[in-house]
Amino acid sequence: MQKIVIMSYDVSWPHVFEKERTLIEGVIGAYAEEIQHIGSTSIPGLSAKPIIDILVIVRSLDLVAECVGPLEALDYMYRGENGIPERHYFVKPHGVSSFEHLFHLHMIERTSEQMRMVRFRDYLIAHPEARQAYQELKIDLAARYGSDRVGYTDAKADFVLDIVRKAEEECHREGGSS
Repeated sequence: MQKIVIMSYDVSWPHVFEKERTLIEGVIGAYAEEIQHIGSTSIPGLSAKPIIDILVIVRSLDLVAECVGPLEALDYMYRGENGIPERHYFVKPHGVSSFEHLFHLHMIERTSEQMRMVRFRDYLIAHPEARQAYQELKIDLAARYGSDRVGYTDAKADFVLDIVRKAEEECHREGGSS
């Protein structure tokens, strides 16, 4: 198994996302309400695993079936909910190890609890001290967990939930909805 690698922020990541977003929009644009860059590579200045996370928001998860074939034509592999209810998951390219994926695509409804990924991203962009703390945590955990991706992800969970809670509190104070 390959070791978890956290790279310094790469200014090309937003451009890589935009290129892929255009391809995705070309094949499932009729079903997608919105396509967003999420995850660590979407946060300027944050070190990350070099995998672009893409969020596709659909009106209804009933539309997922219509999207599978067109996304497979772009070399995505459909993995169903993959352990997270109300989220359908695709990886690209298919047929490689999880260390070699270039893209993770998450398909949800706007009302999904998985919208917390957007709140997490936005909070870290707006709060440099939280972004720095997350970066330090990720680097430490990558060194500690080596190639154990599940352990690495589980060890970040409390930090992520705390940031999501803070983001939701901030949103409510400002009169927004989450």
